[in-house]
Amino acid sequence: EFTEIAYALPWPLGLIVPRTQESVYRALSRVLLRVRHAMTLLGSSWNTFRALSTALGSPRRARSVGSAASAAPWLLAVRRRAGPTVSRLSLLRWRLHTALGAVEAFWLVDVISARFHELVERAAHSQDFGDLRRAHIHFVNQLALESFLTDRAVQRALDHLLRLVHVLG
Repeated sequence: EFTEIAYALPWPLGLIVPRTQESVYRALSRVLLRVRHAMTLLGSSWNTFRALSTALGSPRRARSVGSAASAAPWLLAVRRRAGPTVSRLSLLRWRLHTALGAVEAFWLVDVISARFHELVERAAHSQDFGDLRRAHIHFVNQLALESFLTDRAVQRALDHLLRLVHVLG
């Protein structure tokens, strides 16, 4: 949540990348790292839900093995109450992981990769340093716009989603 990325641009990149544009790189890197971290937490929580499901046992499997009749009454009560909750939490974990995976793929493929390809094309056809600088400024502006970095409502919703993941993780 408090990740800050800083780097020194080697010469001559510092001439092409204005200081004002570095903030877009930092913001996009920060949000991508947060999404990746949340997906890692959700991935590791899958093992926890799997172990819980195994420990609680499924009613179908218990009936088929015949262990339901021999199980302690308190264990049957725990299975009845906790089983559906574990199932719902596991489904929520899966849906969050899927949603964050789609967000990450959108940013990496549809925004960053596509805009970078355009930047390379524009740079190849640039006639002078000014063309190259304008191409880069356009690239960074498109990254900010298409990744919704400037949309407060989207950023707030994503922040709430990532906080939910940290509660589950």
